[in-house]
Amino acid sequence: MESLWSRPTEKVSFPKIWSEFTEKESKNSERLVKYRIQDLPDDRFDDAIQHLMEYFLLDAPRSKFFGAASNKAYVEDYLRPCRWRFPQKTSLVCFREGSDDIVGLNVNGVAVENDPFGEKVVNATQTDEYRQHMAISSILYKHVESPFEKYGIDKYLSCMCLSVTTEYRGLNIGQRLLEAQRPLCKALDIHVIQAIFSSDSSNHIADRVGFKVESQYTMDQLNQIYPAIPFNKFETKKFSVKSLII
Repeated sequence: MESLWSRPTEKVSFPKIWSEFTEKESKNSERLVKYRIQDLPDDRFDDAIQHLMEYFLLDAPRSKFFGAASNKAYVEDYLRPCRWRFPQKTSLVCFREGSDDIVGLNVNGVAVENDPFGEKVVNATQTDEYRQHMAISSILYKHVESPFEKYGIDKYLSCMCLSVTTEYRGLNIGQRLLEAQRPLCKALDIHVIQAIFSSDSSNHIADRVGFKVESQYTMDQLNQIYPAIPFNKFETKKFSVKSLII
């Protein structure tokens, strides 16, 4: 899908490394190895989708509840916006030195005023489950002021997915990915990052990185607002919209 915003590759090279660090080889090892966080290369888009299917959709509270393990049509609805945003070249991936396997992934997109992206996602949706998924997002954003108006900006980074391969969880890879958004945004002249954080772990990571709450609902509150969905079955305490000012 054609985007209203594209990365100025003549000014910001692609793919570019944004962070390098040393950490344990895995959560079950004490051996230290080097990692890097860089732009997701064009030739790894399919691998990124496979990573999301294996490590994100089966664990994220909303997709897990709506049956990502068995509902292929819902999975396609969920992944379609990611595929549409990949060409903007703002998604980040973490690799371990000496390996091309994806350690962690952060899917991002750049939102601009009057962007038809959301409308096109709605029109392309095929399943009632993903419509309910989007209805939850609408509730979370109902009382959130437009970042364009609140912060006086013409674009912002929309963080769509944050995922870490199982064996690397507990090594702060997720936090490192969020932190790498800062230099990415500075290079692209983006001053605000905004996202929905739905799991307990992602909410905690966002707080540590410095994200501030725009709106936040417990499962009990959401049950009262939208009783059609049994929120008590979601494996999380709260859903949040949070922003980070760069």
